[in-house]
Amino acid sequence: MSMRPCQSSPLPGLGEAAHTSPRAQPVGVEFEQPTGSVGAEQISAMPSLSLATQRRLERLYAAAENWTAAWGCSALLREVSIEFAEPNTQALGTLALKSRVITLNGLLLQQPKDELLHETLCHELAHAATAWRYGLKTEEHGVEWQEFMQKAGFTPRPHIFRDEIHGS
Repeated sequence: MSMRPCQSSPLPGLGEAAHTSPRAQPVGVEFEQPTGSVGAEQISAMPSLSLATQRRLERLYAAAENWTAAWGCSALLREVSIEFAEPNTQALGTLALKSRVITLNGLLLQQPKDELLHETLCHELAHAATAWRYGLKTEEHGVEWQEFMQKAGFTPRPHIFRDEIHGS
């Protein structure tokens, strides 16, 4: 499958993804006006974060910029917000497509290494990129999503389990 650049085109019924067909035609999803996202400049302006955490988030955001550029979806990061949930939540990451919010488990920031944090964000961004490029009728972890993960340098895994976090 060749990847087309991400584009915005209207798609009726934008809401939570209804993943049904094994292979959808590229149609794109038009996102509403962005509510804002955390970019490198906002990260540096967060006094409540330690300098080490700010640096980790800057590396994470730089990696996300590289992934979305490789996918031909550079504008995607302006269309989603990235938040961190309380460390006791079950999921490592979620995407609320309708509100365009990626939520990452705060436990990921407590880990000494960045790999799982990066993979989890890439996993959720790949879902957003799949919806943006192909619409809502793709399989949740179908070939379109898998191709995004591979282009970002990750082995596509449908689930990243919480027990991979040390000490949870």
